[in-house]
Amino acid sequence: INVSLFEDESNRFLSDDLANSWICVDFKNHRIVPTDYTLKTARSNYFSQNPKSWIFEGSEDNVKWTTLDEQNDCPHLNGPSIIHTFRIQHLTSSEFRYIRVRLTGPNWSGNYYFQIDSLEIYGKLI
Repeated sequence: INVSLFEDESNRFLSDDLANSWICVDFKNHRIVPTDYTLKTARSNYFSQNPKSWIFEGSEDNVKWTTLDEQNDCPHLNGPSIIHTFRIQHLTSSEFRYIRVRLTGPNWSGNYYFQIDSLEIYGKLI
């Protein structure tokens, strides 16, 4: 729930130091056709744990995943309290119950902690 509280900078999501770390949003009884998403980095002294390379994925069953966007060595999140919106590269009319952001490489510190302050997903909610 911490990543849905966009204005609350006292909480954040931080994974363990594991390759392919991820965060997943379950829309439960709804579906989403995503068009854009926003990531906000943490304001903490550990801002170098922010993501550098990742995949934004959608799934209907939490097993088979569709790549919707991919960022490699992305410079937009290298710092504290940065907000950046990303347009989905592979737009689709498919509906997804699950949306996941998964690291595909080390963060700005060279390890695999995945830290974000907030995540917002835009599109058509069904």
